[in-house]
Amino acid sequence: MDVVAILNKRKQSLMSLKILVSGDRPEHGLPKPWTSIHVKYVLSGELDRKYVEEAIKDSTERFCSVGATLQPKVRITHSYEIV
Repeated sequence: MDVVAILNKRKQSLMSLKILVSGDRPEHGLPKPWTSIHVKYVLSGELDRKYVEEAIKDSTERFCSVGATLQPKVRITHSYEIV
């Protein structure tokens, strides 16, 4: 995963990473394409918030081919939490 590789390159001590994905679809009709997707990164370890933010931003905006394929029709957002 890009986030792990970027954090390792920045000498960050990542202990765990969990990714939670949620989204919205129309309630009625077929097909039911996703209209929005939210990706939440839950990280633990000795991490500098600046590097976490940069890693997630680069991963989602520069390297994510799925996001590039879905946008602009699907709104994709992200957040993170260090636990």
